[in-house]
Amino acid sequence: MEFLLVDSRNLVKEVETLNNLKSQGKIIFGIEVTIPELVKVCDVNLDPQHGHSKYGTAPLPLVLGPGAFDNTKSAIEVANSMSSIRHDLSRKLVVITNRADLDSIGTMAVLSGICQGYGLLPSNDRIKQISDANLFVSGKSEWKPKPLPTRDTPWTDGVGIEDNLELSALSAMVQDNKLSIDDRVYYMAMWLLGGKTAIWTQFIKYYDLVAKDRLAIIDAIESGDIQINRLSNQVVHVRSTHRAGTLLGYCIAPIVIAENPQWKFGKDENAVIGTKFTVCQWGKLLDLKRIADKLNEYQQGWGGNFEAGILGSPQNESAHAQLVDLQYLIESQLEETANFWFNR
Repeated sequence: MEFLLVDSRNLVKEVETLNNLKSQGKIIFGIEVTIPELVKVCDVNLDPQHGHSKYGTAPLPLVLGPGAFDNTKSAIEVANSMSSIRHDLSRKLVVITNRADLDSIGTMAVLSGICQGYGLLPSNDRIKQISDANLFVSGKSEWKPKPLPTRDTPWTDGVGIEDNLELSALSAMVQDNKLSIDDRVYYMAMWLLGGKTAIWTQFIKYYDLVAKDRLAIIDAIESGDIQINRLSNQVVHVRSTHRAGTLLGYCIAPIVIAENPQWKFGKDENAVIGTKFTVCQWGKLLDLKRIADKLNEYQQGWGGNFEAGILGSPQNESAHAQLVDLQYLIESQLEETANFWFNR
């Protein structure tokens, strides 16, 4: 079994590489592959939450259960229900993902354990912890308000990744591009089997990193560098240059308008400072594509992962829309939905 992290910025090259592997008899097994061009190349794709699961022509899908198409399940949960993978198939597997997160890397670790015959049964509690956190962050669970982080309570030890110091450190580790994909899968497997003590030598720097980052967020809240304003019962605006806008916004409301007024467009001396907006929603309160279509009538480039509840302003220039424009489009759609249900 081989592991590969696909660079979605170089799709043509990556698709060519995967097709070359297939011509050599390899089976491409996608984990949470969400990009259509890559899904098409995959013989199998396990992506229950985003709706891109695929039973292809390879014989491997016969061992997958119906959970592969259940959007209330995570990939790691479905993988953990697999009993075995034939040895002749495991040698041909190239397991890929275009998103390195706890669920995708965790799923790779589980598949590796199954192929090597030792399984990960002792780690069922930690597998469930990742699954619950992944479903939580994707808005599959009910949104509930919670306190903003403070010096006394920087972590809530809740279900979400951002609520838990250990999961946040683990998330930082699997997203560290300085680590090879094989190392990330190995460390994840060791964590699943033995927890943080099993990889503490490698893990401690990520622990320190996320702990310092959380204190920086608290400093920014206290100093006013992060401004949080509730616009309505369901919408909050977070204005900050810190990347924690969504995390903090979801403490207050299920729809977040995150604004970075100092976003750098371009590189080095050619960079231009402007405004970047990101609209995130918990669950399916909004049709983000409709909002994007409206905004694109005035400025092309609005888009995002609508299935994951994310809409962003253009990547190559400052947003022309103002906060009031976004608020109007969001509130109008919420009102339209409320009227529909009221008048049924």
